[in-house]
Amino acid sequence: MNKKLIAGIVIAAAVVCCGGGYVAMQNEKKVKQENVQISEMLDKLPDITVKEGESLPDLKNNIEDTSMIEPDTLKVDIQNVDITVPGTYDVVYSFKDIHGNERSKTVQCKVEANLLDHVYGMDDIETDCGKELPKDETTFDEEYVSSVTRDDSEVDIDTPGTYNITYTVLGTDGSMEEADRLAKVLETAETTQAPWKHLSRQKRLLRKPETWNRSNRKP
Repeated sequence: MNKKLIAGIVIAAAVVCCGGGYVAMQNEKKVKQENVQISEMLDKLPDITVKEGESLPDLKNNIEDTSMIEPDTLKVDIQNVDITVPGTYDVVYSFKDIHGNERSKTVQCKVEANLLDHVYGMDDIETDCGKELPKDETTFDEEYVSSVTRDDSEVDIDTPGTYNITYTVLGTDGSMEEADRLAKVLETAETTQAPWKHLSRQKRLLRKPETWNRSNRKP
């Protein structure tokens, strides 16, 4: 065989081998880059927080780039989540990537307690004019609630009317919620017929009838 022909064949083979090796190397580099993208996408999946009794949102929307996922393989397993019971649960994303690899990622779903649902006795209150307000007899689930405070500072028990009161509920996790209720100070026959008698001594002194003067004094 002609030496020049043999040399040509050898060179051609070398070019083909080098070209194939380059293509393979480029493909491998591309796959590595895509794997990094997929890993970063999974790392960005956020934890979830919902209120007790609320429905979970569509968690598939948390996937930022679905181009790296084989169509119809994305699943979100929420079977461990009980939205009626406060707590922390696992949510599992799973899918096949564009290279056919099985992928999964577990995130946390926190169901926060609806504090007001765990307090009992936060009712409207009422009292007769001049009488003390009923004692605060609220109770609560200590697993979720650490304290309940009733603010009735706006109520004037010496003046008939309707006033706002506020219950402040502090959760064991440091969260806080408030509930507004009403307090009624009822007018009685006594307050209607003798409007000054129900008042405290200090308020009676401040609210003496305008007709009072020195001539009213007994000798």
